[in-house]
Amino acid sequence: MKKKIGLMLCVCSMALPVIARSADIVRVSAPGHIALAPQVAVDDDSNINVVWLDKGTKERPVQQPKYEGHGHSHMAAADVYFARSNDGGRNFSPPARVNHREGEAWGFAVSRPQVDVDSKGTIHVFYAANEVSELTKLPIAVSYHVRSTDGGRAFSAPVRVNEIVDWDSSEAVHGGLSQAHVFGAMGVAPDGSVHTYWIDARNMKPDGSNAMVYGAVSRDGGATFEKEHEVFEGDVCPCCQLTVDFMDDGAVLLGSRRVTAENHRDSIVARSTDGGRTFAQRTRLGSKHWEIEGCPLKPTVLEHDGRNVYAAVFNAAYDPAGVQFFRSTDAGATFAEPIALDPEAAVSDAPTMTRVGEHLFVAWHAKTGDARRIHYRIADSEGTGWSAVRSIDAPTLAGNSSYPSVAPLDAGRVVLAWQQGDEVLVNLIDVGSAGARRGQR
Repeated sequence: MKKKIGLMLCVCSMALPVIARSADIVRVSAPGHIALAPQVAVDDDSNINVVWLDKGTKERPVQQPKYEGHGHSHMAAADVYFARSNDGGRNFSPPARVNHREGEAWGFAVSRPQVDVDSKGTIHVFYAANEVSELTKLPIAVSYHVRSTDGGRAFSAPVRVNEIVDWDSSEAVHGGLSQAHVFGAMGVAPDGSVHTYWIDARNMKPDGSNAMVYGAVSRDGGATFEKEHEVFEGDVCPCCQLTVDFMDDGAVLLGSRRVTAENHRDSIVARSTDGGRTFAQRTRLGSKHWEIEGCPLKPTVLEHDGRNVYAAVFNAAYDPAGVQFFRSTDAGATFAEPIALDPEAAVSDAPTMTRVGEHLFVAWHAKTGDARRIHYRIADSEGTGWSAVRSIDAPTLAGNSSYPSVAPLDAGRVVLAWQQGDEVLVNLIDVGSAGARRGQR
């Protein structure tokens, strides 16, 4: 059974000045708004597309939709906003709301909305949303896909890609939600298919902490989605956002964390060779297990180059605890022991990664003094020959830097977006002179 996309809805633009520069740093979120967790994608024409969560202003925060009096402690009332640059990052369009109902989005910095662009220029956005189940009449959190075929001027009505079940799992989900289908990942494969995956709590038990992974794929550019299918059964950390990448041969890579009987929460890279229908190969990263009570809320970020597969993750099993880089030379079947990307930092977390021609670029947020800043390193495309740790710092930056996202722009530059205090900023960084490929991770 396929779901049809509804009529296109105009996005709601803010009539506010939105560009502020500090050196080459550009603010894309609206002044005075509480903005967080950006994600960036660059299309084949070098247009820069950014989405993020918006909580409104301190004077007027975003309001949760009224669902017949329902509320829950896992409430996350937000909007998804979008901005686009058609001139290489010098100027961005005014922030425009993607979701059509205020407060509809369910999301935190660790469950950010996703954006990618296909070869036809269609912009795809994937985000978690608040609903009330039509079957149980109880609050749920679900996964929505929307798309824009006109450069982000209008987005489609949302399509829920997950099915609704007719039972109440609130004793396991907690916080007043009866079901959760969230912490999702989305990407466009080389063949144009749109892949969505999410962590699913429908079968969680009150005495257990493990969730499932479900997926749904569109093979017609987001016009319709196939019926959801189960990917992993009952052994996935329920609050660590999924990530997805696509190899040149069409294989799908999925990053997650698996929970073992010993309460290890180790990063896993899974590989599908049948278009995302099944993931027969699942490889654990590293020889050391991270044992932790509760969800660490940390993704497993993926990238590739030929048969090389790279992963950047936070892992406290290694010394020092922080962002670790793993490398596979056999398409993800095995991974070498990691290297610490920022061993001098007191804190290093929230990695993002992309390949730019013959270079690999990895960024994260780190604390080395009183403030947290965005750090990054550059390697060759084999994942070796690393540069020294570098940072983005400017005298006018206020607040902590956090949750970066990166995408290649052209032959030698990347676009880096991040949360700076309550703002979303963008900066272009020179990486090298090799050719770049399109993509967002």
